[in-house]
Amino acid sequence: MICKVCHEFFAPKRRFFELLKSKKSYICDSCLKKIKLDLTEEVLPLSKHRLIIFHLYDMFDLKYIDYLAFEYSKIYNKLTKINDIVIIVDEFKIDMINIYDYISILLDSDIYILSFK
Repeated sequence: MICKVCHEFFAPKRRFFELLKSKKSYICDSCLKKIKLDLTEEVLPLSKHRLIIFHLYDMFDLKYIDYLAFEYSKIYNKLTKINDIVIIVDEFKIDMINIYDYISILLDSDIYILSFK
C-alpha cells in the first residue's frame, strides 16, 4: 500500500490469524507516530437539541494535509448517515451558539460541527 502522508510503499503489520483477511491501512507506522490526531468531542445543550462539536487541532505541518482531509472525510461520512445537520468550520466560536440554536429549532435536529481549531 502507499502511505497517504509520505507516499512511500509499506506493508501493514498483521498477526498470523489475520493473514487471509483484508486490512486497509492508509498511513505507515512511522508517519502514524509523527501524526497523532487529537480529536476531542464537546457537547453543548441547546434549547431543544444538542450541539456536538468535534475539534481536530491544527498543529500539523502542511505536508500532512492530505491525510487530515482523508480522516475528516471519513468522520464526515459517518456523521452524514445520522440524518442530522453537519457543519464544517475552520474555527468554532461560542458567540455563534444562538445561530446554531435557531437552526436546530428550525430544522428540529441536533447539529454536528467539525472544527479545525
